[in-house]
Amino acid sequence: MKINKGKYIFSIALCILTFAVILAALPGCGDTGGNLQNEPYDEGAGAISPTPSAVVTPVNNDNPGKDQEQGGSAGKKVLNIYSYDEELEYIVKKYAQLHPEFDYEIRFIYTPVIDDYNTLRLLLDNLESDSDNTADIYSIPAAYASRFIKGEMSDYACTYKELGIDVENAIKKADIPQYIVDAGTNPDGEVIALPYKPYVNVFMYRRSIAREVFGTDDPDKISEIIGGGTESWDKFLQAAQTLKEYGYYIVPGCQDLSRMIDTGILISQQDSGTEFDISPDWKEFMDMSKAFFDKGYISGDIRSWGDEWVACINGKGDKKAFGTVIMLDFIDTGFALDFYLKDTAGDWGICLPPFKTADGNITGIMVNKNSPLKDELKALIEWITLDCTENGLQYLRASGTLYERGVDGPNTFEMYGGKRTVVSGTVLNNINTSLDFLGGQNINPVVYGAMRTPTREYQSFKSPEAAYFFKWVEETMEYVSGRKDKDTAVADFMQEAEETNRWYRELFGDYEMLHLLPW
Repeated sequence: MKINKGKYIFSIALCILTFAVILAALPGCGDTGGNLQNEPYDEGAGAISPTPSAVVTPVNNDNPGKDQEQGGSAGKKVLNIYSYDEELEYIVKKYAQLHPEFDYEIRFIYTPVIDDYNTLRLLLDNLESDSDNTADIYSIPAAYASRFIKGEMSDYACTYKELGIDVENAIKKADIPQYIVDAGTNPDGEVIALPYKPYVNVFMYRRSIAREVFGTDDPDKISEIIGGGTESWDKFLQAAQTLKEYGYYIVPGCQDLSRMIDTGILISQQDSGTEFDISPDWKEFMDMSKAFFDKGYISGDIRSWGDEWVACINGKGDKKAFGTVIMLDFIDTGFALDFYLKDTAGDWGICLPPFKTADGNITGIMVNKNSPLKDELKALIEWITLDCTENGLQYLRASGTLYERGVDGPNTFEMYGGKRTVVSGTVLNNINTSLDFLGGQNINPVVYGAMRTPTREYQSFKSPEAAYFFKWVEETMEYVSGRKDKDTAVADFMQEAEETNRWYRELFGDYEMLHLLPW
């Protein structure tokens, strides 16, 4: 099968145009300080596709230190970082400031999920090469975890043990959740990737409504009332009925409920070449959304982050909601909430939702076996992922002392500063990460609970296909609101899923990269 070049060029141009329009519309993105990872968007519209180019940022720090003939300046070694996580650049820069012995010139190559072929080709070329562009450190989107951590491409990564890290003891000391350790473990049972920040969803609720309806705004009690961590809809339904009696939706609409659903597609289904199958969790979500709507617990058409959603969740207008399920990253970055919910700042709290799901897209930090610097990177990797002392990244990040305003470069503090969440349970339990937006609540106990022993599989073990799930949510809304019957909604979803899959295979069918793609 040959690539349809015209279709490929058109698709890339369309992606660029679409991205430009979306970028211009998002608040805070009119300048180079915008950070797409922290910005909400309408999930129903599908995934955003950035332009197909990597961003290379050479960093001239005071302690730059591969040799000049390999591209470094003044004889300094060059450290190449290929990462989907933009903050990793600033983290390594901060490490260089704090550790004068870290004698490298840092080159950061941003590798967004633009189109799958170019993203993977860029990384693989430089994992295999022996040049001044050879990747030393890399992090990848979760969509490729099955290949780069669990599959054949895991051979590129050094194990943390090979780096010289006492992995088993360090993990215990830092109290890293087991699912995170499992997600970063290769087929030989060795850890090759660990993250520094968690990606979990939490239930965020209005404190004033909680006091009015339930007589308390205590996060532990509200969690019990809504069935936090029970992996059941039962208590959530009961709470929704009580809220309805007071004139409130429990959440605005279907999209809010969807964040308690695992969006992943089982890899085994795709690898076997069998026809795409709809997850039982997705089917349950559709049925429960219909039940919530029919009982008057949610609206059928309110879309997350739209004007009606913002009014509903701020308590303005005819429709008012108690809360929403939200990605934790939106809370501790503050960007989205400061923009959309500034009128109710301080009147919010968070607790565990009924279903604990991961909502992340970065797998962890890895070191390339082909890197000439691999024997020199132990301290840096350990500082980022496992150091739970007051001098480690995670303590500094959780305490809000990692970056200094006006010291760490233009917009660095605004983009990444302040108190942030981390994966180390030791750090979470030793620090009070309180946020004014949440009425001074210390979010760490909730974060810690959200990461403990989930009973459902996390996306880390799957190949998340966001576009498919967004389409499923769209069809769920069509069914819930009565515009389609259930059979028609499911059939329309299946048709689009099959057309999307067929298009991808036409586009990439001739390339050897096909077996690496996430579907």
